[in-house]
Amino acid sequence: ELREYLRTKYSEICLDYRPLFLDCETNDPVILKELYKNNIIAVSSLHNNCPLFPGHLNLQFRITHDYIHLGHNLDFSYEGEFRVWEIQSNGLSDIAKKVLFSEIVLQAAYRLYFGKFPDQKVILL
Repeated sequence: ELREYLRTKYSEICLDYRPLFLDCETNDPVILKELYKNNIIAVSSLHNNCPLFPGHLNLQFRITHDYIHLGHNLDFSYEGEFRVWEIQSNGLSDIAKKVLFSEIVLQAAYRLYFGKFPDQKVILL
């Protein structure tokens, strides 16, 4: 369900954009907004080892996720990530919402507290 959702949302982005695959974090709001004004979304290729969205799917997830941040003027704070999760999970099943909560909100909380991203883990129920 999440992979199909991701493909659909990614294909609906109405910008003429090109992702930049950078080897650095790209959550500097000044840089992101400037790129966004020029129809570019910068996406870091760091930590691109998500078991749920392998390789290119995780980069599409990041583009879709950051597009919501920029389109709704939401920062990368815990509150901003929580709000993006609310928007991004709208209309999904309860289990899919929980998975996205882990991928977005809980990872953000970990990163903000420990200063780095957690190792990715998956538990299948």
